[in-house]
Amino acid sequence: MQVSLAEQSSREVNPQMAVDLVNRLRPLMRQIPTHSDLMREVSETDVEAWYGAQGLDREDVDALQRSAFLSGLPNPTGSFMNNALQYIVSPWVNYATGNPWAGAGIGFGTAAIAAPMNALQQSAVVTLCESLRERHGPVIVPDKKNINDRHWLPELSKALEHEVVQFSALHDRMRATLAEHGIQASLGGPPDAVLAALSGLTREARQELHLQARQWLDSEKKLHKTHGEFMMTQGAHERQWMGNRWQFVPRTLRSPAASLLGLVGKSGAARVLPPTLQVVASLMLTAAQHVAAGFDERAKQEYNNVLNLLYGQFFTASGADKLARGQPLDADDIDTAKLRGFISMPMQSLVKRVSAEVERQVTTLRGLLADRPPAAGQGETDSRASDQAALAGMENDATLLREGRLSELDPDGLAQSLLLASEKSVLSEQLWRDLVAKYTVKEFSAQTAQRLGQAFHLGVFGSAASSIIGKVTSAASGGTRQAPVAQTVGVSVLSGVMAAIGASNQHTAISVKNNRREGEVDVGLGKQVLRGVMGGLSESLAQRRGSRAGQDMKALLAQDQIGNLLGFVKLLNQQLSAEFDVAPETLSLSEAGRVLGPGHASAAGATEIVIEMDQDQATSGTPLTASSHPPVSDR
Repeated sequence: MQVSLAEQSSREVNPQMAVDLVNRLRPLMRQIPTHSDLMREVSETDVEAWYGAQGLDREDVDALQRSAFLSGLPNPTGSFMNNALQYIVSPWVNYATGNPWAGAGIGFGTAAIAAPMNALQQSAVVTLCESLRERHGPVIVPDKKNINDRHWLPELSKALEHEVVQFSALHDRMRATLAEHGIQASLGGPPDAVLAALSGLTREARQELHLQARQWLDSEKKLHKTHGEFMMTQGAHERQWMGNRWQFVPRTLRSPAASLLGLVGKSGAARVLPPTLQVVASLMLTAAQHVAAGFDERAKQEYNNVLNLLYGQFFTASGADKLARGQPLDADDIDTAKLRGFISMPMQSLVKRVSAEVERQVTTLRGLLADRPPAAGQGETDSRASDQAALAGMENDATLLREGRLSELDPDGLAQSLLLASEKSVLSEQLWRDLVAKYTVKEFSAQTAQRLGQAFHLGVFGSAASSIIGKVTSAASGGTRQAPVAQTVGVSVLSGVMAAIGASNQHTAISVKNNRREGEVDVGLGKQVLRGVMGGLSESLAQRRGSRAGQDMKALLAQDQIGNLLGFVKLLNQQLSAEFDVAPETLSLSEAGRVLGPGHASAAGATEIVIEMDQDQATSGTPLTASSHPPVSDR
């Protein structure tokens, strides 16, 4: 295992291939309004080259795609109980009782408990899917720090719109101020005549010009930052759609198929035939959904790979700085460890999971020892010593796992036993421990809220209403045999439309859940449910608003006069910064006490004063900084 881990951890990557892609694609983010526009610039050849840059050959890529497909197959299991009650149990209850309201009651009851019931299963299903994917091939490791759902898209689109307006307003003010002083921006920067014009201005006018220049340039930076976050968040949302795209079909057809097959009873066929056909159709659609889920998971993982290319951080500090300034990168600007980290090979994934479990046990045991009262007798002393020895052993194993020294693990320790068992079978103690760790109150709350949002999407356009509308209307007419054909067909079409709208917005509820997990503030169960229910509408409006703001930004920056003025103001800012950006004035504590009073004038242009204290004057060696407003006149 150690040899395999070492080989996988030192996999060769190709930074030159990576930098070629970065230099072509990353600059487009400043010119393209939306993520979908950027994705159109990424070709299949680029994707293959990106795999190669990360050190994967064709065989590795095939294994990655195959493992992703296999891991997606069990995913619909999380909702099987709900579907079984609605589309298998309910028809047979109708048949057995001869009372259509009995089946409708099953439908109502199932819809009422579906969200927590599915949430209870889903955490286990997700953990199993992840383990299957990691076991059978390489996996994509998304850069969660830079690719996430931390931002709430409606708020982000509003912020982008605000930044575009702010940038435009500051541009107009900057241009008016320059014109007021008789300074004309030129493509070549400030010539001698402009420098002469600057020198002819009063200090107050030059300082105001400097302030406006900095504000406009800061606005430009904030505009690009907000736009980048908007595009990244669009990509994160699109990833969830890619993970649900093919399942749209069976999710949409399940309810209308059950209603239409009930019409078979009107043909005079045996009463047992309609429920039998409904069950067969439900099972066939369930099987189709499992296959579709495999393709969806594969597409989602491939999308994660492209997101890492477009938004991931795999640069050295100097490379990141050059990228921020819009300069082309060299191969040396690629951090090969970060680039390699976007792909996790099977042994790396296994060691990572075992390492996480050992760390959890270390944390738990430390807490138990810290909370344990002092030993009262020899027995308790021996017990504490035993636990301390176990803790020391696990801490040592945790260090060895982090360093990849598997051959030095305690042969009788937890880490070694988990590694050996997990290598033999995916159904291992490690999987069980991962399942237990996954079941937290917050996770259950988030999963339940997600499913409430999906079930009651926009109130009636979700799985709940679409699954029971046929049962209720049929029962109200005395059963399918008595219901008019036109009614049954019409309700079937209606339920299909409702199911289609809900199925096409499954991903929005997932994005809402992820936003609650990853956002700076936990919005709570109620707000997550509300956002999930309104997800399709709010997503559509936010996408439209943000895309329009992105188009406005593109149009602004494409104007020659703005581009020329930006270049001019950057040079102007450099010129004026030399005059006004003065280093802080440094004083001792006694000097500060003497001079920091009414009438004290700091060094010309200084915006802050640093007070230095030695160890006898303060308990902390950290300098105190007293900020003051910049001077507005020659004092």
